[in-house]
Amino acid sequence: MKILKRILLYLLLPLGVVGILDTVLIIPLSASISLGVVLPGIVGTILIIFAVINLAKKKPIFNRKWLLRLCVGIVCFGLIFVLTVETLIIKEALSNESEDTQANFVIVLGCGIFEDGTLTLTLKKRLDAALVYMDRFPDSICVVAGGKGANEPYPEAQAMGEYLLSQGISDDKLLYESQSTSTKENLLYSSKIITDAYPNIDQTVAVVTSDFHIFRTKFLARRFGMQAIGIPSDTSWYLLLNTYMREFFGVLKSFVFDTV
Repeated sequence: MKILKRILLYLLLPLGVVGILDTVLIIPLSASISLGVVLPGIVGTILIIFAVINLAKKKPIFNRKWLLRLCVGIVCFGLIFVLTVETLIIKEALSNESEDTQANFVIVLGCGIFEDGTLTLTLKKRLDAALVYMDRFPDSICVVAGGKGANEPYPEAQAMGEYLLSQGISDDKLLYESQSTSTKENLLYSSKIITDAYPNIDQTVAVVTSDFHIFRTKFLARRFGMQAIGIPSDTSWYLLLNTYMREFFGVLKSFVFDTV
């Protein structure tokens, strides 16, 4: 058992290095430094510290068996909980059953633009997914939703609208929601804009966002009384670790705090 334990501890070292390198490599590709960017580096650092301490110690950290068992139980429960939430996130991310369902309105959720106003790749993919959907259902009205971040020259909605116009979407098919700073505000503010602009049209909504974000978006839409389906855009492979780790915490935060 001692040999196996040491092998596992040695395996944590390269895993920690991978987490730190992930953060270092993703920072130049990101519009801002967010939890999703730094989380792998934080976890990687913790893994390395944990492994080094355990490899260097000469005496057991836990002298009492009940304390050791309690800690192991807490860790096991935490891992099961994380895996359960991540499974729900991945299940919705892989779902494509909504792509053939027509909605009267399309809401595209913003996710950051660079300091020069250009779209991040993730945001471009969301808009491209919206274009595919609107090509299939040309009568749908599109709401581009996203406010102005601290490092952004203007609201994300403006950049999103300009991109859709350049791709052939007519201006009368666009509504702009440029005040939101979160998923909750994206949905609530967009819903109000739709109601104000088209009070007599049934508010069925297709929400376009990244695949990892579909589960939380649909959950919040149901909480806010919206008839919403999710249209996922794919996530670049090198962002998978960051986005899915961050989304776990996003789901917990939304479940507890994002109420009407």
